[in-house]
Amino acid sequence: MAIEILFAADPRDPVPLYCKYANELQPKPAYISLNPESRTIDADYNGEIGNGIPCSVFNGKAYRWKIPADLPAASVLSFVDEHSAFFDAVCDGYAEVYDGCNYVGRLNDEAQRANEFLDRLTEELQASEDRISVCDTAEYIREQGLCELWPDGYSLQQAATQLLEDAGADDDCHVTGLDAASCVDAIVEKARGYNGDIPERMKPDLLPLEGFDVSDFDDFEDDE
Repeated sequence: MAIEILFAADPRDPVPLYCKYANELQPKPAYISLNPESRTIDADYNGEIGNGIPCSVFNGKAYRWKIPADLPAASVLSFVDEHSAFFDAVCDGYAEVYDGCNYVGRLNDEAQRANEFLDRLTEELQASEDRISVCDTAEYIREQGLCELWPDGYSLQQAATQLLEDAGADDDCHVTGLDAASCVDAIVEKARGYNGDIPERMKPDLLPLEGFDVSDFDDFEDDE
């Protein structure tokens, strides 16, 4: 019997299992989870505080394997298809029993071996060449200078539009949360951290914003 794979996010997203909160350095752990009764696999990230696990996993009614969060959906689907025999073995050797307190899941010896083998196979995915480089807009422009991001003759909005086009077309890195507003914010933050006087040409766009003063610019005297 075929096993159905359900993505919590849109599988058309380049990295549907990737989620990194603003106050955290690493993305949330991603996983595939098998429900042996329904023979379905959920692909999602663990949004639990402290990376806790649901009762179904704790009680052995579902089986979860950690995978890289930066894998594309096609690679996850390919992995499950290639190793479907092991997922089938877990389902076929599963039974629900009463342990005196709760109904819990149990695996026979063959199913447990398949479960442990899937542990090893998913661990090997850490070295997969399919993994995609992922960053946010601020990380994407970290090595670029302010004047490179904001060319002469461009307004802030025009510079943000160009950044949006460039980042969206970059095949080497997927930029999360990429939109016009994030590009504007990233360029403004780059200006706030600029080492030296900000070019005068940027003053009309930046001076009305919080955190900027006329003394921040290289020539702050008004033309007579």
